[in-house]
Amino acid sequence: MHHIDRTDFLNSVVREKKRFEDVLDDCVAAGLNIATDALMNQVDHIITKLTKPREYYPPEDAPLELGPTEACQEAIKCLQMHCQLLKGSTSKEVLEVFYQEIGIRLIAFVISCLRSHVVPASHESRKWRSIL
Repeated sequence: MHHIDRTDFLNSVVREKKRFEDVLDDCVAAGLNIATDALMNQVDHIITKLTKPREYYPPEDAPLELGPTEACQEAIKCLQMHCQLLKGSTSKEVLEVFYQEIGIRLIAFVISCLRSHVVPASHESRKWRSIL
């Protein structure tokens, strides 16, 4: 019976195990990236579909409605549902990376969306404060 010294980094079995672990880590990272892309595409679709053309530019005589938009509420529901699905079936470390990546992409997406909408100067400061 052969004994494999796990601390011997020159041993071919130890090297092969390390290579396999690296490939596995790369596959997990690629899968996580694909899942994040798919989720953010869904959020993009929800926000694009539900945001009204004048959402951030109401008529001057209309009362200013502060609070989250319908699009925002639905996007958050989608994110919460998908994040809840991962709890318990994924390691804490992977979840933290996933949440961080979702957060980074969500902030970039929200900024991009807001830049694409017309926001009048008279409503700008009040509406922006309510969003942030």
